[in-house]
Amino acid sequence: MLHILLLLLKIIGFVLLLVLGIILTIVLLILFVPLRYRGNGSLYERPVWHIKFTWLLHLIVFQIEYDGTLKTTAKILGIRLFRDSDTSENAEDFEDESSDYLQGESGFLTDGEDMILSAQEIKEEDRDLSEKLTERADGGRCEYAAEQTEDSKRDAFPVRDISPEERNKKTASGRKKQKISFIGRTAARIKSRIKKVFHRLRQRIYSLPANIRSFILRIKGALENMEKTAEKVKGYYRKAALFWEDEENRKTLALIKKEFSRLLLHLKPVRLEGNITFGLEDPCLMGQILSAAALFYPLYGKQLEICPVFDEKILEGEIRIWGRLRLGTILFICIRLLLDRNLRNLFRKYMNRGGD
Repeated sequence: MLHILLLLLKIIGFVLLLVLGIILTIVLLILFVPLRYRGNGSLYERPVWHIKFTWLLHLIVFQIEYDGTLKTTAKILGIRLFRDSDTSENAEDFEDESSDYLQGESGFLTDGEDMILSAQEIKEEDRDLSEKLTERADGGRCEYAAEQTEDSKRDAFPVRDISPEERNKKTASGRKKQKISFIGRTAARIKSRIKKVFHRLRQRIYSLPANIRSFILRIKGALENMEKTAEKVKGYYRKAALFWEDEENRKTLALIKKEFSRLLLHLKPVRLEGNITFGLEDPCLMGQILSAAALFYPLYGKQLEICPVFDEKILEGEIRIWGRLRLGTILFICIRLLLDRNLRNLFRKYMNRGGD
């Protein structure tokens, strides 16, 4: 009985060791096997680019392509899991089939539909003809009624002949009345404008002390704000000076700079090739861009060729890139930073003050 119990314990121990070994192997693979990426792109008439991610000897492959349409593909052990372009292609095929079905195989309507359309066209023509006839009849009635009203007015109010002297007197009196009314309207308009000007001037004179008082208050508020801002700047400067005088803080800043440089070196592509041709119509702006690009020339000068073009707006070229990302390296950089006690204390103080 004891022998059987020891055998069971031994089997359980082997199983646990096997499970722990598998888990440890998976963790080590995730930490130390890099995620490799390779991409290429071009920009001539239209942008075209392709990015491929692989892990563990192409055990897992993920691709992103763009050539007018975005396509993504994922594979595990060579078996394709999905591809987004399949769904879009199936949708386009379904739309084409549905449109062909609605229009018929020959692209024309059926005989029954032709008969329905012809009947509708006949009804529309009859409706247009009846509308035209009613419009003509209504127009004739309106003309006849207008002639009758004019004749009746002539009969009811006969026109009396006026002599030239009377006509001249009436025109002269009408002109005098028009001049008098025009002069009166002009005088009234000038008078109202003068009243408005004096009213505005009086309001401005009355409001002048209040405006001066508000202007002085605004200047006083601006000076107080400037004084508060200066005090804040002085406070920040004192805090920065105290922070920099501490030897532990200097060591922490040196550690952050060192680890950040390692992170950038790790994220830097292993290989970069390509050529870029670009230009602008403004030569001044073009010179500023080239002077800024010259600062980074040691990083890309041997791998990337830049061809400037002046007095012409252009952007074209192609680029190829290779690189890798290792999760273990990034994790170790974070661990080195977290092991610094002073950095942990500073972070704790920052969080307790609410980010101030």
